[in-house]
Amino acid sequence: PVFDQQHKFYSDKIEASPVKDEHYFFRKHLLADEMAFYLAPRDPNTNLPHLQYSMDNFLKYSLIKLLKFYNIMLHEKKQNNFDYEMHMLDEVLFYINKNKNEDNPTLLIYYYIIMLEKEKQSEYFFELKKLKDKFFDELARKDQYMLFLHMAGYCAYVFNVLGKSDFMREHFLLSKENFDKGTIKLGHIIYMDFLNHVKVAVRVDEFEWAERYINQYTEALNEEKQSTLNFCYGYINYKKGDLDKALDLLSRANFPNFIIKIQVKILLLQVYFEKEYYEQALAMIDTFRHYLLREKSIVEDFKDSFYEYLRIINDLIKIKTGLLSENREFDLKRIKEDVEKIRFNQFGIKMWLRERVKMI
Repeated sequence: PVFDQQHKFYSDKIEASPVKDEHYFFRKHLLADEMAFYLAPRDPNTNLPHLQYSMDNFLKYSLIKLLKFYNIMLHEKKQNNFDYEMHMLDEVLFYINKNKNEDNPTLLIYYYIIMLEKEKQSEYFFELKKLKDKFFDELARKDQYMLFLHMAGYCAYVFNVLGKSDFMREHFLLSKENFDKGTIKLGHIIYMDFLNHVKVAVRVDEFEWAERYINQYTEALNEEKQSTLNFCYGYINYKKGDLDKALDLLSRANFPNFIIKIQVKILLLQVYFEKEYYEQALAMIDTFRHYLLREKSIVEDFKDSFYEYLRIINDLIKIKTGLLSENREFDLKRIKEDVEKIRFNQFGIKMWLRERVKMI
């Protein structure tokens, strides 16, 4: 019959797609529905399994859609402090935990993304890594992008919040794989993402890769192109030890975004300190403090870490110039303890201070 031929044609077409996302399961649900309704008046007893097929596929579709809603809501709640009601979140996570099925990689990936965001445990990062390696080609492009985004986000959390270097290499490898697979961008590149890929590579001394990334994607930058290039090449030169070139380039990096402005100030202050331009460093500390006081968008906990960072650099300058007490060892011990009390390692401030204390 024509219906059977058409049904098989569309069924084969759905199965031919390598992507197994919510759209895949919704189409399978509709096909099962169609077959059930077709058979009901003709042979009522044979349509019974199709109702189950329809329901099973609709359930998988619904679970993926719910997880994607939760994922966005969790992000916006953290980013913009908006209080969403995430109906059935715990029940959905409990159900998936009890029914993990590898025929649904998109669902598993978003489940582990949410668990990673909620629990901040490395076990979920490595579950995502296994799923990425096994099912990457079965994911839609936007889901591939989100997978890399959240895995990289966890690496950034370990660095910025925990102040550990454990995931720095993993972070770079994600950028590299993302780059190699051609999934590193969706349309134009936001300059903050551009800067981030370069920083992640440079932190582990992957200078050649960083410059290759810059060369390939500069034209995809949609704004702040020159300041972005100045920042990137300034950071590369800073990490290579060419402080004069770094100072020149970073001085010409001007951004409207407060997050990047802070990073520029941090790097310039570090260059001044390492070049022993202590007068300029003290002037930068003063202007930095005033900026933190004026800028209302910065999270207060981060502000506290930045204030402590500036205070400790001020103390280090006093030690270097002989302005603190004669008990140098006591002062260094106190400063070392103060560094560990800094709550956040945003932009590597805690790690940098640890290194400077060791070198004195």
